[in-house]
Amino acid sequence: LKNLKLTPPYAIVGMGITGSSLLRLLEKMDVPANQICTFDKNDPKAQFKNPQKMIADFQPKTMFVSPGVPLATDWIRNFEAGGGRISSELELAFAFLTKEKTIAVTGSIGKSTTTALIGAAIHSFSPQSFVGGNLGTPLADYALALLNKTLPVADYVVLELSSYQLENFRNLSVDVSVLTYLSPNHLERYKGLDDYYQTKLGLLRHTKSFVVVNKDGGDNLTVL
Repeated sequence: LKNLKLTPPYAIVGMGITGSSLLRLLEKMDVPANQICTFDKNDPKAQFKNPQKMIADFQPKTMFVSPGVPLATDWIRNFEAGGGRISSELELAFAFLTKEKTIAVTGSIGKSTTTALIGAAIHSFSPQSFVGGNLGTPLADYALALLNKTLPVADYVVLELSSYQLENFRNLSVDVSVLTYLSPNHLERYKGLDDYYQTKLGLLRHTKSFVVVNKDGGDNLTVL
């Protein structure tokens, strides 16, 4: 946490699959319960349902924002403008990776199928490898398994990454990336089509080895 400059107290914003997995990981890391709070306006188990009350009462210094919560939300932007640190489940969990080969898949369509196919191929010769991300299993589950010593270090980690996840993943660095297809999507969350595409293409700038691009991938070749 110190290496990532994630200073307590911590607030988890959004208590879906990602937020719940992150909470379990922080608890396993022996972060004191009084240094973690949870926010979700729709989850009765969350400690806070009003963001302004959470910030005023708990005074978090780091907020782990789940992908489904727009970073452009006013109170999140105000928190960051005031010196607060915005992070994510992926940023924390990724810090646990050591020697794993990483493959990341993104695109407007086809990314889940592509991720699953890559995962199935890798499992045929490396059964301990991890496949997850936006596909359904948070990377924090893998990090937690490492801490619990219920899984060995994987040979490969294959991640499906949505544009929402790519917005908030500072330490992203993968060996291989795959861009399946680009077409207009999620424009209610972006300033325009170019903003959405550039968020997707951000993955390419964090790829150490090579990028696989679908030659029939919609607007792929237009924006590359």
